[in-house]
Amino acid sequence: MYSVSYLHEGAPKTWYGISPATAHYLLLATRYSLLTTRYTLLATRYTLLATHYTLLATHYSLHTTRYSLHTTCYSLLTTRYSLLATHYSLLTTHYSLHTTCYSLLATRYTLLATHYSLLTTCYSLLTTRYTLLATRYTLLATHYSLHTTATHHLTPSPPHHLYHRYHLTTSQLPTREVRRLSGQRIRVRSRLQDTRLPGPG
Repeated sequence: MYSVSYLHEGAPKTWYGISPATAHYLLLATRYSLLTTRYTLLATRYTLLATHYTLLATHYSLHTTRYSLHTTCYSLLTTRYSLLATHYSLLTTHYSLHTTCYSLLATRYTLLATHYSLLTTCYSLLTTRYTLLATRYTLLATHYSLHTTATHHLTPSPPHHLYHRYHLTTSQLPTREVRRLSGQRIRVRSRLQDTRLPGPG
C-alpha cells in the first residue's frame, strides 16, 4: 500500500475494510441495492413504455386524422372533377348555341340580301312602269294634239248622208271604234246645231 500511495498524485485516499464476519451483510446490502436499482430501472422502463404507447396512440390518431383528411381531399377532388365536367358540358352547349345563333344570323343575312334584291327588282319594275306610263302619257298627249288638229280641220257642215250612215252603222263597229265615232258624232251634232241643219233627233 505504501508503494500505491507513494505513486499516487493528487488528493489523499481513505481505504476502508470490513471483517470476514460482516462480509455476508455487505453482500446482502449490495444485492438489495442492485435489486432496488433494477426495480427503479424497470419502473423507469415501464414509464418509458407507457410514454411510448401514448406516443403510438397519438401517432395512430394522427394517421387516422391524416387518412380522414386524405379521404376528404379525394372527395373534394371528385367533386371538383364533377364540376369541371359540368362546366365543360355547359361550355359545349354554349358553343353549340353560339353556332346555331351564327347560322340563324347567316340565314337572316341571306334573307335580308334576298329581300334587298327583291326590293331592287321591284324598284326597277316601278321605274320601268313609270317610264311606260310617262311614254303612254306622251303618246296620249301627242294623240290628243293630233286629234285636236284634225278636229280643227273638219268641214263646218258635213254632208247629211254621212251622218245618217254613221247613225246606221254604229252598232256594227267595235267598241273602241264606237267610242271614237261617238266623239265625232257629238262634235258633228254640235256643228249641225250651230249651222241649224236638219238631222235626226
